[in-house]
Amino acid sequence: MNYWAVAFTTGSPHEAEIVKGLLENHGFNAVVMDNGASSAYPQLGSGDITVLVEREHLLRAMYSLQKNPTS
Repeated sequence: MNYWAVAFTTGSPHEAEIVKGLLENHGFNAVVMDNGASSAYPQLGSGDITVLVEREHLLRAMYSLQKNPTS
């Protein structure tokens, strides 16, 4: 059974998808979890969108994100 860990947190759904794609391009399984963004104003974001990776790959995934920043 795989357990998931938070590799990245943002308020932007677009940034979360970019990070997910970057992680997947580096061979990691990644998922985006939106923990309550406002449906009335999604462009404002809630600051509670996370990108998760399998726990056993967390450190390598975070290292990949540091080497390839999204901004």
